[in-house]
Amino acid sequence: MSDVITEFFAELDHSDHEPTLGRAMGAIRFDVESEQGTQKWYVTMDRGTVRVSRRGTRVDCAVRADGATFERIINGELSPLASMLRGVVQIDLAGASELIVLFARYARARNHRLRTQASAPARADAGPAERARPKGRRK
Repeated sequence: MSDVITEFFAELDHSDHEPTLGRAMGAIRFDVESEQGTQKWYVTMDRGTVRVSRRGTRVDCAVRADGATFERIINGELSPLASMLRGVVQIDLAGASELIVLFARYARARNHRLRTQASAPARADAGPAERARPKGRRK
């Protein structure tokens, strides 16, 4: 299984509160297929509190995808619902499509946050002239 996928679920499980999932209440099972077999993750959401487990639990919907496709979903490159319409991802919605939409928003927001953090210069490394520059309007 991809380290990217494992790290994604570990990060999600250890998050304090996810504002993008503030309206989400329910559980999603993610079945990620690889050459080694199918790995299952159970993500339970309760108004921004998120827990990830490998043990089975009652779910409101299930998502099945191969590892490469799932990486693209968690990287914000693919929409789960659009992928379902193309036949690339199987989703058993069971009336819980909002959970999938909110999860996709979380994935996009997470990746935007990671890209922003990676591209932001460290302020402690700013030179003396930059630190002394006054804040405010430029003329």
